[in-house]
Amino acid sequence: SYEIDPVAGTRRTLRAGTYPDCGGAVGPISPDGKRLLNYKGNRLNLLDLETGAMHSLENGLEEGNWSPDGRWIAASGSGRIVLIDAMNISQRRNLGRQSGFANQLEWAPDSKHLLLLKSAPWACGGQFESLEILDVESGKRSMIKSSHCAVSYPYIGWIDPESVR
Repeated sequence: SYEIDPVAGTRRTLRAGTYPDCGGAVGPISPDGKRLLNYKGNRLNLLDLETGAMHSLENGLEEGNWSPDGRWIAASGSGRIVLIDAMNISQRRNLGRQSGFANQLEWAPDSKHLLLLKSAPWACGGQFESLEILDVESGKRSMIKSSHCAVSYPYIGWIDPESVR
C-alpha cells in the first residue's frame, strides 16, 4: 500500500500490521496514525508504524481499543479490563472484571467512558445481554436500564443523540 502526495507527486510505502507486505493493518490504529494494536501469540502488542518496533503490552490481553483522544488504550482479556497510558505503556490501571462474553470495549467520543456488554445469562435466557457504562476516571459502572436483556452480541457502539432527533 502507498500514500500518494497529489501536490508533490511523491509516494510513500505504508507499513501496517504484523505483515506490512500484505498491505493491511490487523488491529486498531491510533488516532494520530502512528501506532497499531495487534494481537499475536496470546498477547496484545503495540506496533510503531514508522519504525516497525513492536512492544508487548501483556500476555492474556486479547483485545484493545484506542481512546478517541489517543491518550489511553483500553484492553481486555482473561475476564478483566486494563487501562494503559498510551504515552507510557508501563503505567496502567485495572478497571475490574469484564462481565460480558465478548472482550469488546467501545470508547465514548469524549474519551471518558467505555461501553461494555454486561452478561447475565440467567436473567436474559442466554441470548441477549445488557449494556454498562464504565467511567474510566472513577471506575464506577452504571447499567443502561433500557438495554436490559435487549442487546445482541457482539455489535455495540455509541450514538450521538443529536443525530437521532
